[in-house]
Amino acid sequence: MSTTRIKKPVTRRGKRFLDEREPKTIENPKKTLIMEGRKCSNEIRQALKDLYLFKKPLASLMRRNNDVTLFEDATPLEQLAKSNDCQLFMFGSSSKKRPNNLILGRIYDEQVLDMVEFGIKEYKSLQDFKNEKVSAFVKPVIVFNGYKWKLTEELRRLRSLLLDMFHIDNKISPY
Repeated sequence: MSTTRIKKPVTRRGKRFLDEREPKTIENPKKTLIMEGRKCSNEIRQALKDLYLFKKPLASLMRRNNDVTLFEDATPLEQLAKSNDCQLFMFGSSSKKRPNNLILGRIYDEQVLDMVEFGIKEYKSLQDFKNEKVSAFVKPVIVFNGYKWKLTEELRRLRSLLLDMFHIDNKISPY
């Protein structure tokens, strides 16, 4: 059993940092860590950039390819999320067995809580549509149609994860 030593902050900046991490009744908006795997196709790279545009003020985009295998060992991801103060993550990779793979997940108490793997078959980027740029704090419409979303625990967790991922807090929105 390890004991943690509680140390008081020395500087004002350190005090602000520790105050931000303290438990609160109304928690801070969740930040998202967006990163590419060791091999990443152009479709996944573009999908991650588009998702970054949706979550832009509350997201960190890692541009380097990361040698992480989430389902085998998630400790590098947990360390990156801790250092960037992120509670959600998006991870894109591509391989022969799993082409165009996108993993979404949550982190709680500096450990991976849950993650879901998606395969992208056909992707149209935001550049393919003739419209203006995506502005900050755009609220997407998410519809879960059908009774099966409430029937199984797996789909309930997926629904919860997607709502967590694309939730926009009104307190930080300029509108």
